[in-house]
Amino acid sequence: MRALAPEKNLGINFLEADNADMKSTLDLRKELIISAALVAAIIVVSLVGLFVRLFHLESKYTHIKNEIRQVFQRTLPEETNIVNPLVQLEQQLVSFRKDNWLFASFYPTNLTPLKVLHNITTNTPSEGNIRIDDLSITTESVRLIGTCDSFESVYQWQRLLQEIPGFTLVDVKDPQRNPKGDAIHFTILISLDRSPAIQEQK
Repeated sequence: MRALAPEKNLGINFLEADNADMKSTLDLRKELIISAALVAAIIVVSLVGLFVRLFHLESKYTHIKNEIRQVFQRTLPEETNIVNPLVQLEQQLVSFRKDNWLFASFYPTNLTPLKVLHNITTNTPSEGNIRIDDLSITTESVRLIGTCDSFESVYQWQRLLQEIPGFTLVDVKDPQRNPKGDAIHFTILISLDRSPAIQEQK
């Protein structure tokens, strides 16, 4: 009725109210602004997370570098020129392995100087007050110079050394008593077996 005679009808215009609601709900500019703000907020949060993660990784990397440098300084205290500790450690390790291989080439069997020294120390009697004053180890022999309390202690040690695999000959050279005391001075010569077949068999 308002549409047909608007001047004679003072009622509510439902069409105008409906159009007003449609205009308010279809405000595209406002919707775009809200969407853009949400996207910007997501981007900002993502960037902040990336920077926090980057800072954490950089701190961890710096800590690891400091640890490597400390290990390098403890391992090679004589090295003062530190450029790249990790690379320098690897180079030193390669050099050590090469030197070890060259050293082992002089001792084709398992009877290395460290093994010889271990066999001697583990087969030294606890009684008799045996003291080694000089020790010489070569590729073929060992020379022991020392003192003890009695002649029996020297020959007892000789018998123990003769039972060690690879010690082919253990000879006590003219033990003598010290004129100014009770100590016995002795020299023991040990011949080493360098045959790989015999060593493996034993």
